[in-house]
Amino acid sequence: MTTWILVAQRSGARIFRHDTPGDGLHLVSTIPHELGRARDSEIASDRPGRVVNSSTLAQTALHSEETPHQRVIADFARSLAEILNKARLEQRFSRLILVAEPRMLGLLRDDLDAPTSALVTGSLDKDYYPRDQDHLEQALAEFIQL
Repeated sequence: MTTWILVAQRSGARIFRHDTPGDGLHLVSTIPHELGRARDSEIASDRPGRVVNSSTLAQTALHSEETPHQRVIADFARSLAEILNKARLEQRFSRLILVAEPRMLGLLRDDLDAPTSALVTGSLDKDYYPRDQDHLEQALAEFIQL
């Protein structure tokens, strides 16, 4: 029974595989996302659009509810969910553990399709991406036997 562990944050993700007790974690993939470190001003090349109110001829700026940085993070979460959904279809894992900072974890949960979500057996809402593998293995001890 293969378990995949997705460890993600806004600037990248790593996917690990765990097959049998005592086998430890094996790195499957590293997915960098440098744009996740960018500031809004580095992402947005344009100012918000403007609209003219015909009754008063006043101009107001159009604002998005989501900042450019938030949109970039949401797009990255969607791309990670697509990777996991595709891997499930290819039967590359039978269980899934999600480890991510709280906002990213929420986005991932929202973006996974229902069959992939059903395979999630655990999650940690902490940022273990920059940590070494030993720290991650200690954190995962409650979910899998390493």
